[in-house]
Amino acid sequence: MNLRPVNDSIILKAIKPSQSTTKGGLLLPDKVKDVKDWPKYRVIAVGPGMLLADGSRASMSVMPGDIVIVEGNRCTGFIEGGELYGWCQENAIVAVVESGVTVQ
Repeated sequence: MNLRPVNDSIILKAIKPSQSTTKGGLLLPDKVKDVKDWPKYRVIAVGPGMLLADGSRASMSVMPGDIVIVEGNRCTGFIEGGELYGWCQENAIVAVVESGVTVQ
């Protein structure tokens, strides 16, 4: 993918949630149709940060490879090579998932 985010934009790749089953073992159908339905994302690329009044750039709080959770409906989705991606601004990210933490 040849995208270079600008300012505080971030390119994300949706991480497909694991399939859910009921207590009785029934497999629940996958209803995920849109990037807004996916609970977490892997950061693919980040912009250089927002340009400040003094001409410097604000540092970004995420980096490529981070797993993040984005506030609902703040991510715009697109498909590239059959994979689901999204882009958002940095302030749409509500959390970085630390290693060892499971997000359902």
